[in-house]
Amino acid sequence: MIRTGRRAFLAGAAGAGTTLLLARSGWADEFPSKALEIIVGQPPGGGTDTYARAIAASLPSFLNNQAVVVVNRPGGNGVLAMEQVMASPADGYTLSLTSAGTAVIKQVWDGNGPDLAVDMKPVATIGRYASCIVVNKDAPYANMQEWMTAVESSSKPVLWSHTGRGSIHHIAGQALLTNYELPTRDVPFQGAPDARNALMNGEVEFSVFGTQNLTGFEEQVRSLGVISDARDPFLSDVPTMAEQGLETPLLFTPIMLHVPKDTDPGIVGEIEAAVRQACDTDVYKQATQVAGLPVWFQSSADTQAWTERAKENWTPIIEEIKART
Repeated sequence: MIRTGRRAFLAGAAGAGTTLLLARSGWADEFPSKALEIIVGQPPGGGTDTYARAIAASLPSFLNNQAVVVVNRPGGNGVLAMEQVMASPADGYTLSLTSAGTAVIKQVWDGNGPDLAVDMKPVATIGRYASCIVVNKDAPYANMQEWMTAVESSSKPVLWSHTGRGSIHHIAGQALLTNYELPTRDVPFQGAPDARNALMNGEVEFSVFGTQNLTGFEEQVRSLGVISDARDPFLSDVPTMAEQGLETPLLFTPIMLHVPKDTDPGIVGEIEAAVRQACDTDVYKQATQVAGLPVWFQSSADTQAWTERAKENWTPIIEEIKART
């Protein structure tokens, strides 16, 4: 009797385990069973939107041929889009595509917006922006040292443009200028095109904006140095600050995909694997290359680690710059 009962129990347990395994397998096979949405906090046409549309075009082949739709939700420097995703069902069908450096800065700068390190779950990183020092094409500087010497010797503050106070390019540029106590005065604009136009029109003497914003304007402006840990693949002849012997915090902005924080790790893993493959397709590489946007894939774990480090390391820099502004 006891042995029979034990056998019955083991058989039942085995059956329950098989049922659970089949249920999990069925769940895995079913996801995704409908279209996914990528919510972008910027309007159509910019670099972040281009990344979103490039990955959306590349993903379906690796996600059961389900469509991936880009939805633009501009406002609040991306905060509205992130909050929409945070409020969505944690089922993997709604993702946020975010300029993460900007999100980290905004959260520290004014205490507004989600904390990416704790309020959302990372899926992957698919690209990055780096800031650069930009001058007019005919400016008489061969490198950063010559430019810095000219700025240091100026009898009045040198005007420079950027993409708005509290933006990644403002913070990256100001951190360099502050580090070397260069006599400058910033002129904020709403976005890179206006900051670039101010430089070309002679309203300012230099600018700081993303490397991708030089594409198509090579006959008007040029970069003296990139604020990054590596050269930009589309500006391979422009050295980094470190290569030119300069010390400055490396503030750049990865482009990240997130889902609501309670999303099942299994679903996150499936999307991450699909994104990894999509980033290696010709479709994705060509779409980003045309816009001068580098491909930079990072896993979910590496994405989380970067966000945590950036928040810790950047906070005192951001707070100092804010106090000086």
